[in-house]
Amino acid sequence: MNLTSNALLSLQGQNTDAKIAAVGDQAKSANQARAQKTGQEFETMVLSAMLQSMFQGVGDTDGLFGGGEGEEAFKSFYTEAIAKQTALHGGIGISDAIQKQLLQLQEAKAAS
Repeated sequence: MNLTSNALLSLQGQNTDAKIAAVGDQAKSANQARAQKTGQEFETMVLSAMLQSMFQGVGDTDGLFGGGEGEEAFKSFYTEAIAKQTALHGGIGISDAIQKQLLQLQEAKAAS
């Protein structure tokens, strides 16, 4: 197979374009992953704050943690675990809104 220098340059250019597109796709995927993580972390924080305020009205109980100071010490860990699992499994929509906003801001910054 006998290729001219123009054909070789054309093939090299196509290969370079494909590599640039692949790098761009990887960067876009990484941005989406970071936006998803940030959205879930923010939603976890909001849900945790909501749950903690909900439990403030509950006095000492003989419930889940047996009441007393032990219950008070672990209540924040419990509410944060509930919030994290809720956010990881779909949440209440805060994460999706945050992700969309972050990606729009990144696209606007990249365009300018």
